[in-house]
Amino acid sequence: MAKLALDTATEALSVTVIDDADRVLGHTSLAAGKQHGERLVPVVAQLLEDCNVDRQAVDSLYVGVGPGSYTGVRIGVTLAKTWADSLDLALYQMSSLALLAAQAKVAVGDYIIPLMDARRLSAYTALYQQTDQGLVAVAGDCHADWQTWLSSEARQHLQAGAQVLMIGQNLAPFAEAFSQALPDVSLKTVEGWTAYPHTDKFQQVAHERVVEPALLEPVYGHLTLAEQEWLAKEGGTSVDHAALIHYYS
Repeated sequence: MAKLALDTATEALSVTVIDDADRVLGHTSLAAGKQHGERLVPVVAQLLEDCNVDRQAVDSLYVGVGPGSYTGVRIGVTLAKTWADSLDLALYQMSSLALLAAQAKVAVGDYIIPLMDARRLSAYTALYQQTDQGLVAVAGDCHADWQTWLSSEARQHLQAGAQVLMIGQNLAPFAEAFSQALPDVSLKTVEGWTAYPHTDKFQQVAHERVVEPALLEPVYGHLTLAEQEWLAKEGGTSVDHAALIHYYS
C-alpha cells in the first residue's frame, strides 16, 4: 500500500508518494502558476506510474488545506476529498504554512516565520519553533495585516536575541518592517524555489484525520469575497452558510 501527499496552495504544485514503511518512493514539485487545475491529475498519474504504484494501492491521502491561493487550495482539496470519499480512503489535512516552515533549516530553539504575500503588506503567516520533537506552532496560521501581527503575535513571543528565519517569496518589505518593529531579534530570510511548501517534508508536520472527507473545506484565513459581500448586505458578525448558498443560488 502507499500514501500520497499533495499541496496546491501556492504557485508550486507538489506531490509525494511514500510506501507503507514511510520511505519516499517519488516526489514532484513544479511551478504550475495558475494551471493547477489542468496539471494536477496528470502529475499525480505520472508520479504513481514512475513509482510503479497502482492507483488502487493508495490507501491514504494527505492534503495541504491552506491558507494560500483561493483557487489553488480548492483544486488540491477537491481532488483529495473526492478521491478519498469515492474510494473510502483515509484522508488527512495539514497546514500549507507548516509545510512551508518545514523547508527551513534551523537549529533547535530557532523560530520560523512561513509567509505568503497577501498584498498590501498583509500576509498568510504563522510562527513556528524547531524543537527536539519537531516543529511546534507558537502562533497559529492566520491572514493578518503585517504591522498588526508584528505588534501582537511576534512581539509577544519573540524575545531579544531570538533567532528567526522568514521563508517565502517577495519578503523584502516584510523583512524591513520586521527589523524596524523588532530590532533586537536576529532575522534571516530564504526565498526562491526552496521556499515553497514541498510535500516531501509532509511527515515532519502535524496532520489531522478528516472524519467526513466530503465535508473538508480549505482554510483561507479570512472570509471569501462572497462571504464578505453577504455580511455587508445582511449584517451580523458570522455567516449563515445555508442562507449564503440560497442567496447565490
